[in-house]
Amino acid sequence: MLSVASFFQGTASGTARPARRSLAAREEERRRLSAAIQELSETSRVALALRYFESARPRQIAIVLGISEERIEAILVDAVRNVAEILRRPEVVTPAASGPRPRARRTSARNVGRS
Repeated sequence: MLSVASFFQGTASGTARPARRSLAAREEERRRLSAAIQELSETSRVALALRYFESARPRQIAIVLGISEERIEAILVDAVRNVAEILRRPEVVTPAASGPRPRARRTSARNVGRS
Protein backbone atom coordinates (compact mmCIF):
# COMPACT_ATOMS: atom_id res chain seq x y z
CA MET A 1 0.00 0.00 0.00
CA LEU A 2 1.13 3.52 -0.72
CA SER A 3 2.29 5.49 2.32
CA VAL A 4 0.37 8.61 3.26
CA ALA A 5 3.35 10.95 2.83
CA SER A 6 4.35 9.45 -0.52
CA PHE A 7 0.75 9.71 -1.73
CA PHE A 8 0.73 13.41 -0.91
CA GLN A 9 4.20 13.96 -2.37
CA GLY A 10 3.31 12.14 -5.59
CA THR A 11 0.12 14.14 -5.96
CA ALA A 12 1.80 17.47 -5.34
CA SER A 13 4.72 16.84 -7.67
CA GLY A 14 2.61 15.30 -10.42
CA THR A 15 4.59 12.07 -10.54
CA ALA A 16 2.75 9.09 -11.91
CA ARG A 17 1.79 6.24 -9.63
CA PRO A 18 2.79 2.72 -10.65
CA ALA A 19 0.65 1.37 -13.49
CA ARG A 20 0.67 -2.12 -11.96
CA ARG A 21 -2.16 -1.29 -9.60
CA SER A 22 -5.61 -1.62 -11.07
CA LEU A 23 -7.92 1.32 -11.44
CA ALA A 24 -10.21 -0.24 -8.83
CA ALA A 25 -7.33 -0.52 -6.35
CA ARG A 26 -6.35 3.11 -6.90
CA GLU A 27 -9.95 4.25 -6.49
CA GLU A 28 -10.25 2.25 -3.26
CA GLU A 29 -7.02 3.84 -1.99
CA ARG A 30 -8.34 7.31 -2.80
CA ARG A 31 -11.67 6.55 -1.12
CA ARG A 32 -9.97 5.31 2.05
CA LEU A 33 -7.56 8.25 2.10
CA SER A 34 -10.39 10.73 1.63
CA ALA A 35 -12.39 9.10 4.43
CA ALA A 36 -9.33 9.19 6.71
CA ILE A 37 -8.73 12.88 6.00
CA GLN A 38 -12.38 13.65 6.78
CA GLU A 39 -11.78 12.35 10.31
CA LEU A 40 -9.23 15.12 10.95
CA SER A 41 -10.01 18.55 12.33
CA GLU A 42 -10.79 21.30 9.86
CA THR A 43 -7.45 23.00 10.60
CA SER A 44 -5.57 19.78 9.86
CA ARG A 45 -7.52 19.19 6.64
CA VAL A 46 -6.86 22.74 5.41
CA ALA A 47 -3.18 22.53 6.35
CA LEU A 48 -2.79 19.21 4.50
CA ALA A 49 -4.59 20.51 1.43
CA LEU A 50 -2.49 23.66 1.28
CA ARG A 51 0.78 21.81 1.86
CA TYR A 52 0.38 18.77 -0.35
CA PHE A 53 -2.10 19.83 -3.03
CA GLU A 54 -1.24 23.52 -3.34
CA SER A 55 2.49 23.14 -2.49
CA ALA A 56 2.27 25.94 0.09
CA ARG A 57 5.13 26.24 2.55
CA PRO A 58 4.45 26.10 6.29
CA ARG A 59 5.09 29.84 6.55
CA GLN A 60 2.41 30.56 3.92
CA ILE A 61 -0.03 28.20 5.64
CA ALA A 62 0.65 29.91 8.96
CA ILE A 63 -0.27 33.27 7.46
CA VAL A 64 -3.47 31.92 5.89
CA LEU A 65 -4.61 30.20 9.09
CA GLY A 66 -3.29 32.82 11.52
CA ILE A 67 -1.25 30.25 13.44
CA SER A 68 2.49 30.20 14.13
CA GLU A 69 4.73 28.43 11.65
CA GLU A 70 5.93 26.08 14.39
CA ARG A 71 2.34 25.10 15.18
CA ILE A 72 1.62 24.48 11.48
CA GLU A 73 4.61 22.16 11.26
CA ALA A 74 3.33 20.24 14.30
CA ILE A 75 -0.19 20.10 12.83
CA LEU A 76 1.16 18.68 9.56
CA VAL A 77 3.24 16.02 11.32
CA ASP A 78 0.29 15.04 13.52
CA ALA A 79 -2.13 15.02 10.58
CA VAL A 80 0.03 12.69 8.48
CA ARG A 81 0.55 10.43 11.51
CA ASN A 82 -3.19 10.39 12.26
CA VAL A 83 -4.13 9.59 8.67
CA ALA A 84 -1.61 6.74 8.65
CA GLU A 85 -3.09 5.36 11.89
CA ILE A 86 -6.62 5.62 10.50
CA LEU A 87 -5.57 3.77 7.35
CA ARG A 88 -4.06 0.96 9.44
CA ARG A 89 -7.43 0.27 11.09
CA PRO A 90 -9.20 -2.79 9.79
CA GLU A 91 -11.89 -1.66 7.44
CA VAL A 92 -15.45 -2.48 8.41
CA VAL A 93 -17.46 -3.77 5.48
CA THR A 94 -21.09 -2.78 5.55
CA PRO A 95 -23.71 -4.73 3.61
CA ALA A 96 -24.24 -1.77 1.25
CA ALA A 97 -20.51 -1.55 0.56
CA SER A 98 -20.09 -5.26 -0.08
CA GLY A 99 -22.62 -5.48 -2.90
CA PRO A 100 -26.06 -7.01 -3.12
CA ARG A 101 -27.01 -9.49 -0.45
CA PRO A 102 -27.81 -13.02 -1.56
CA ARG A 103 -31.51 -13.79 -1.71
CA ALA A 104 -32.81 -16.05 1.01
CA ARG A 105 -34.18 -19.37 -0.15
CA ARG A 106 -37.85 -19.80 0.48
CA THR A 107 -38.88 -22.82 2.42
CA SER A 108 -42.38 -24.06 1.99
CA ALA A 109 -44.19 -26.19 4.53
CA ARG A 110 -44.16 -29.18 2.18
CA ASN A 111 -40.34 -29.05 1.82
CA VAL A 112 -39.65 -29.00 5.55
CA GLY A 113 -38.25 -32.29 6.77
CA ARG A 114 -37.43 -33.64 3.30
CA SER A 115 -33.85 -34.55 2.54
